[in-house]
Amino acid sequence: WTAMHARLQSHLRSTGLLEGVDSVLVAVSGGQDSVCLLQLLADLRHLYSWRRLGVVHCDHRWRTDSAANAAFVVELATQRLGLEAEDVHVEARCERSAREWRYHVFSRVAAECGYGAVVTAHTSTDRRTMLLNLLRGAGPSGLVALSRNRPLPPPPGPVRLVRPLLQFAREETLAFVQQAGLPHFHDSTNDHNEHRRNRLRNEVMPQLRAGFNPRLDLALTRFMEVLEPEVEFVEDMAELAYGRALKLSALRKLPLALQRRVLHSWLARELARRRRSLRAGPSAAAGVGFDDVARCLKLLVGTTPQGAVSDQLCGGLVAVVDGEWLRLR
Repeated sequence: WTAMHARLQSHLRSTGLLEGVDSVLVAVSGGQDSVCLLQLLADLRHLYSWRRLGVVHCDHRWRTDSAANAAFVVELATQRLGLEAEDVHVEARCERSAREWRYHVFSRVAAECGYGAVVTAHTSTDRRTMLLNLLRGAGPSGLVALSRNRPLPPPPGPVRLVRPLLQFAREETLAFVQQAGLPHFHDSTNDHNEHRRNRLRNEVMPQLRAGFNPRLDLALTRFMEVLEPEVEFVEDMAELAYGRALKLSALRKLPLALQRRVLHSWLARELARRRRSLRAGPSAAAGVGFDDVARCLKLLVGTTPQGAVSDQLCGGLVAVVDGEWLRLR
């Protein structure tokens, strides 16, 4: 039992991240963060009476040692931690849209096998995702993409994605696995700085720590703790304001911030519905962007003529003024 066990237990208790969950699926790459998380949860399991603790590993087949990586995860889970083989799930596929595919796998395995939550090992050091999204021009929702608790995408169900290590730094997970003598698998693709995410982690963030704020990870974590509930509040307000069609008179009365949020949610929900109806893959089309919302906002300005149509939106959609309503086709 270590200080990290105590901190994680206290964090889970104070936040209720896994409250009401009786089966937990841990996403394990085999790296130091996910090995640390798996060991911590295995040690805490008896305190929460989880019926099942499972492992899911995604093999992208990008590296020549990816099969050995997958075998390492299976051995770690079954031999060292004593998990049942049926609770260790390995998926292999060469997929360019890696992140989308992984979350699609997490969602499907959790739904098929009855897990109530999928847990990933993102740490405060992974807040680089927020910086990357900021550089791409993302809005508040994009900045909180790495939230500690959110619903998983379809298939629909009560499964949630939980990130309990966001309060910990990567240096702490490394110290934990070294102290516990836990083996972990090094992913050599993380060393290649031609990938923007790696370059941000390996070059840009160290320079920001050295030149601006040595406690950058803590500063980003605190910023996200403030931003996340504010974004959640605005999203909840937006949920009350729309259906399959939007009433123009009501939409025009909303503040611009809520107009944007309502339109974004409206487009995202319709895009997801159409993807499901077409049985499209997780990366079949681009998501909703700033320009899509801006094109819809133009239809709210002044007296828009009947039948006015927006420029083409994400997924080939267009917005149309139909009487008192704004509809998609």
